[in-house]
Amino acid sequence: MSSAQRDTYAELEAEFDAYSGQIQAALDESFGYELDDIRSMVLNGELQLWTHRDTAALTEVITYPRTRAINVFLVAGKMGDCLSLLPRIENFATVLGCSAITGIGRKGWEGHLKDLGFEVESSYMKELR
Repeated sequence: MSSAQRDTYAELEAEFDAYSGQIQAALDESFGYELDDIRSMVLNGELQLWTHRDTAALTEVITYPRTRAINVFLVAGKMGDCLSLLPRIENFATVLGCSAITGIGRKGWEGHLKDLGFEVESSYMKELR
């Protein structure tokens, strides 16, 4: 299910809470956000929540000056279940007029994503103190 497909705010809130453990586990491997930040962003529509079995993904729509893209912001769960969310996310993005899907992930995603037609590019990060 995605945030856009819930009938009520309460349903979205309940689903987020049901997947908060998985989301927190992914946030523990990341930086810059706390679970409460993500919860607020999902509930106010800045992020979309996608779920399947024990897997959760978060997306955000980014509008650039000349195009729009959907960015896979966070993924938590089993690889196969994560990949099974892609057709729904791509359909949602197409309906919104997105011309691309982007994301940053661990090296283990590379082979799976290449098989699905993704171009795998490099990303760099340095923590500043």
